[in-house]
Amino acid sequence: MSMSDLAEPQVKTRPVFPISDAKFRTLGMIKVAQKAVTAHGQVVTLAFEGDRNSTLLVAPRHTAFWRKNDHLFHKDIANPQTGVSAARDVLGKNLLTAGDTDEWTAMRKETLRVINTSKPWFDRSLRSATDDLIEVMLTKQSTPTLDHCVAWSVRMTCDALLGTDNLNQDAEDLVQSLNRAFLDMGTPNARVANENAKVRAAELLNQARAQHGPDSIAALAFGTDQFDSHVIGLLAASLHINALVLFWALLQIAENPDVQRKLHDEAAPLGDATRRLSNAPYAYATLQETQRLRPAMAFIERQVRERFVLDGYTFEPGETVLFSPWFAQRDEAAWPDAQSFDPMRFQTPSNIIDGSFFPFGTGPRMCPGSPIVNQQVAYAISSIAKALTLRLNPETRPGDLAPLFQINLEPRGPVYLLATPNPA
Repeated sequence: MSMSDLAEPQVKTRPVFPISDAKFRTLGMIKVAQKAVTAHGQVVTLAFEGDRNSTLLVAPRHTAFWRKNDHLFHKDIANPQTGVSAARDVLGKNLLTAGDTDEWTAMRKETLRVINTSKPWFDRSLRSATDDLIEVMLTKQSTPTLDHCVAWSVRMTCDALLGTDNLNQDAEDLVQSLNRAFLDMGTPNARVANENAKVRAAELLNQARAQHGPDSIAALAFGTDQFDSHVIGLLAASLHINALVLFWALLQIAENPDVQRKLHDEAAPLGDATRRLSNAPYAYATLQETQRLRPAMAFIERQVRERFVLDGYTFEPGETVLFSPWFAQRDEAAWPDAQSFDPMRFQTPSNIIDGSFFPFGTGPRMCPGSPIVNQQVAYAISSIAKALTLRLNPETRPGDLAPLFQINLEPRGPVYLLATPNPA
């Protein structure tokens, strides 16, 4: 799109969908957005109470526009109403909360230096955590499956990051307090929730400095200015996201026996050392199809930096926009039979329409850890499919399977999977 297109005068009035706080709490973000899009189309402003407006841009063409015109958008760390500003207040300066300046570039470079899959702790932590996950899925089937996935993510992340399992519970408690602080943003509980999260973060950092193992990311970063940002930033970015990506994948596998059989057949001849993305393309395709239908980040917030026109609507600096993997990745024009689960879509990735698949964002600020998340979850999927046959526990309530977007995309209630061992 040329600069003359960006500067054309406003020709349309943007539709507005008012939403009360009470209705938002009842329906959740996904249902609110679905109602707004059904009523007004793919560009609609959600008008929340307190003059808090966010405009949904849900079509693949909107994401493609963002990718091609990234300079028009930014994460606004100065505006206290934005999620990134609230996170920075609690977490301090790290890759998640860095501004769109040299700060971000430097932190991204340093993060990529330490999160390297060739390091010994990557395979060690991934294999150990996945072996434990397979065991507890067999022996503790009355525990919600998401809890098992969180434990897998905590063990794997803390082992690689800190080189010790002594701080696993502290790390999980910190992430829970961070989630609480984010959910309480703008409420009377915000100050207390923020302070609690700050205290837990400070305590964990002190423990990490004293207890981290020699063969870990923390040891690599120890003594540098980036130690705090690596420990807190990577914990906040990894623990819950990794767990949710794996949870949704396991649920899809349990609900699709044909997919499960193909995964088992692919994994059966592979040893631990060879169960990589390059050797397990169907496991990777299954992961990608899961991310398409159940993206952990269902909405991605950005602020407008410069005035532009899109679909005939003018956007002014300071406005908040929401791009949506949830909607774009279910667009029927981009994904025929979009609601069905079919990993074979990703066997021919050249057919993917620009802007229709971006579970980790797009452009320069796309999550730099996404290749590692994909490697970790695909390995777990392949290992579990080799060892176990999964099915949904019929006692799981149908309503609990529904996705609920708060900070990330989670099931509305406890979901239980039953596992039986496969013959050796």
